[in-house]
Amino acid sequence: MVELLINNVYIPVGDKLSVDKGVNGLGDLSSRGGDVSASFDIEATPEVLSAFNGVFNRRVYAQVYNNGTLQSTGYV
Repeated sequence: MVELLINNVYIPVGDKLSVDKGVNGLGDLSSRGGDVSASFDIEATPEVLSAFNGVFNRRVYAQVYNNGTLQSTGYV
């Protein structure tokens, strides 16, 4: 199961997570890099609202866990 950890609150995402990956700079291995973005929908439950502290127009640090294993970190 995929979950987001936001402000010490685990939010289940389930199978509703879509991941996009991009790579740039393949010509020069010393400067290669990439980007990852994920799209998901979550319900506005009381737990979710408390994780965002009721504010949705700012960046919030989050971690993505897949079956209990940290998979990615970033902002939502």
